[in-house]
Amino acid sequence: RRVHGENPFHNFYHSFCVTHMTYCVLRVCREQGTPFLTTKEQFALLFSAVTHDLDHPGANNAFQINSRSDLAVIYNDQSCLENHHCSLAFQILARPACNIVHSFTVDEYKAFRKLVIACVLSTDMAKHFEILGRFDKID
Repeated sequence: RRVHGENPFHNFYHSFCVTHMTYCVLRVCREQGTPFLTTKEQFALLFSAVTHDLDHPGANNAFQINSRSDLAVIYNDQSCLENHHCSLAFQILARPACNIVHSFTVDEYKAFRKLVIACVLSTDMAKHFEILGRFDKID
């Protein structure tokens, strides 16, 4: 809860709602016999949902870039917030007391990290229509 801060929207409750909805979608898919993700992929998706807005400052990427914030400088104006959320999630995960993937092999961890990064970075609203456009190509 501490890493979600007191932001009126991007806070612990928002994280909980997104994670709950993600779980519900995964459960419906499993119950209908269409489990399209492995157990570890489902775990990565749920982890992404929990962490997708960690330490959100309350202003969007455009504000970060236009104000030349530290986040904009660190992440070179590229999905500043999403990169920050993801980086913080993995910094927390690196703490021994918080390392819930300590039993993963090197390859499993790499796959987990790659998927989490892709999921969190895909929450950048500037990429929303580009991502939606990919669904139009599905037959």
